Amino acid sequence: PQRLKECILSPEEKKKCEGILAQVCHRDTIIGARIAFEPDDVMWVLQKVQEYLDREPMLIEDLSWPIRIVGDLNGQLYDLDRIFDVLTKDGKPGWELAKYIFLGNYVGKGRQSIETLMGLFCIKMLFPDNIFLLRGTREFIDVNKDCGFYREFLVRYSEQETAYVLYQTTNDTFAYLSLAAIVG
Repeated sequence: PQRLKECILSPEEKKKCEGILAQVCHRDTIIGARIAFEPDDVMWVLQKVQEYLDREPMLIEDLSWPIRIVGDLNGQLYDLDRIFDVLTKDGKPGWELAKYIFLGNYVGKGRQSIETLMGLFCIKMLFPDNIFLLRGTREFIDVNKDCGFYREFLVRYSEQETAYVLYQTTNDTFAYLSLAAIVG
């Protein structure tokens, strides 16, 4: 299938996605507040973004300059905000104005791995031709379980089964991420 270059969300889904992204981009969240995402909202984002990621090849070959290449985020939402802030202009965030390729390792020792993922996944759905997400080592369950990612779900969701299902579905979603890209 062809890689998606435009948002395919319905108007209602787009509004929902924009609402989740607005929560992630709220100043309190950027400076460290955690969001109490409803489990249904997390599942919705994970299932919807899979539709986008499934359309991308394991090797993305059609990227050209200019594109911003971003390394590890490790659950540091503040760093992600700073990356997009650099190109923000006239009230439009950087992700609307430029292309970015993220090299993986979105989750990790930072305390906002879930917010970081929810933000990136929502941006991917809203602007699929501007954001490219590769799979890093931390997007493998054997690695992210040991770096505190599973614990973040356990802390956020008091019901252990809910935490486990969300964690497992997130890892299932990681399997849809591309592995490499050629730029130029």
